[in-house]
Amino acid sequence: MFTKMSANSLTTSQIGEKEPATFTGSGLISKNRYYHRFFSAAIKPQVGFTSGVVLAFYHLYIMSRLE
Repeated sequence: MFTKMSANSLTTSQIGEKEPATFTGSGLISKNRYYHRFFSAAIKPQVGFTSGVVLAFYHLYIMSRLE
């Protein structure tokens, strides 16, 4: 499935969907326990829009997936 970003990069939608979803951040979700690994990303901020840009990667652990 492909993701289409809008011109202002504030919303994103899956191709074929009617309503765009709000782009709120990024994360990593694993089906198995995730103890430690190296993770990196190259981000290119929009020109002139770098003030206050905060980059956060987080790990989400969902107990219901282990049951």
